[in-house]
Amino acid sequence: MDTFALDSHTVTSHTDSLRADAAALNPLPGTSFPSFYPFTAFHEAYAAAASAAETRAQQVRDEARRVAAFMDLTVTAANTVDGNTSKGLGGLL
Repeated sequence: MDTFALDSHTVTSHTDSLRADAAALNPLPGTSFPSFYPFTAFHEAYAAAASAAETRAQQVRDEARRVAAFMDLTVTAANTVDGNTSKGLGGLL
């Protein structure tokens, strides 16, 4: 008896894909621009943008891994509830 409509194989496939995508986020390649005039402002802007992108990419990686872990936990909980419900109903019948 399925109380929850969760296909554990499908969820596992999605969480594996999510973890793989998170692992595939690579740092930006180091590009050096001259830091002397007239490139000073561009150099500083690029460094700030690259740093912000790296920070955001790390946050996305962490969040993707957290979501995948909770998806796995949800499937485990749903399977446990289904199993306990089936046992409980089986005892009544």
